[in-house]
Amino acid sequence: MRTLFRILGLSAVAAFLILPGRAQTTPSQSHTTPNPAHNEDEANALFQRFLETYETDQSTAYKIAKECVQKYPQESDQIKYLKRWVDRYDARMKVLRKAHLKKLIEERSFTEAFALGREIVASEPQDVGTLFTLIDGGLFALSSGNTTFVPDASDYAKRALKLIESNRAWPESRGKNLGWLNYTLGIFLLTSAPTEAANYLYKAMQFEPFNLDASIYALLADALLGAQYIPIQQEFEARFKTYAQKLSLQAEPLRAKLNLAADHLIQALARAVALAGSNAKFAQAKAVWLKDLTELYKFRNSGYETGLSEYIEAALDKPLRSDILRF
Repeated sequence: MRTLFRILGLSAVAAFLILPGRAQTTPSQSHTTPNPAHNEDEANALFQRFLETYETDQSTAYKIAKECVQKYPQESDQIKYLKRWVDRYDARMKVLRKAHLKKLIEERSFTEAFALGREIVASEPQDVGTLFTLIDGGLFALSSGNTTFVPDASDYAKRALKLIESNRAWPESRGKNLGWLNYTLGIFLLTSAPTEAANYLYKAMQFEPFNLDASIYALLADALLGAQYIPIQQEFEARFKTYAQKLSLQAEPLRAKLNLAADHLIQALARAVALAGSNAKFAQAKAVWLKDLTELYKFRNSGYETGLSEYIEAALDKPLRSDILRF
C-alpha cells in the first residue's frame, strides 16, 4: 500500500544582518574608575585594541571584549560598554546562525544544516523556531528519499511537542502546532515504528485542519497496515496453511483479529477517498486508495463490492472507531 507524502515546501527566507557600526557614544578611557585590585594598564591596553578592531574585524574585537570582561569584571565605564557590545554581538550572531541554517536547508545541504542545528539546539534547547526549522529539514530531505536525518528530525519534533504541550512555547497557536507535530511524527515513524506512527497520526486528527485532510487517513491506513494487518496476516498464514485449517475453530481467534484489522484499514481508506473527493491534487493517490479499499472491502464481504459506494459516502458521518488503535 502506497503512502502519500505531502512535500512541505520551505518558504523562502530573507535574512538581513545589520552589522554593528560605530557606537554613538564611545566611553572615554579617561573615565576609567581606578581600582588597585587589577592591572589598570593592561585593561586599558585591551580596550584600546578593541577600539582599533571593532569596526574592521568584529570577530577579533569580540574575542578581545570577552577577554577583557572576563578578566576585569569591575564596573568601570569601559567594562560596562564592552558588556553591552558583547551582548549585542551575541544576539546578532544567534540571528545570523539561524538564518544560515534555513539557507542550508533550502540549498539541500542537510549534513551541514543538521550539524549547525545541533549546536544551536545545544545552546538554546527551548528555541522552538529552530526545532521547527530542523523538522522542516527532515521532511524536505525525506521528500527526496533521504532518510538519513529522520532520527534527528523525530527527536526535534518530540522536543517541540513537549515544549508546546507544557505551554512553554507558542501558546497562541497551540492546537495547530500540536496537530502538525503529531502529523510529522506519524510520517517520520511510519516505516520504523508503525504502531507509534498510528498513535501520532490519530492524535493529529484531533486538531483542525488535520481532521479533514485526506492524506492523513491514507497515512493512518499505511501505519495500521504495518502495525496490525501484516503481522497478523503473516502469523495466520504461518500457523494455518490449508483452507480447512484457516476455517477451523483453532483459527477463529486469529481470524477475528485479522478481520478487525481489515475493518480498521477500510474505515481509514474510506475517509481518505471521501475527503479527496474531486480535488485534482489527490486524483492519482485517490485511485490507489480506492483500489486498496475495494480489495479489502471485497475480502470482508465474500468477494463482493456491493454497497461500497454508499459506505464511502457515509464514511464521514461517524467518527473513527474508538478501538482503531487496539484489538
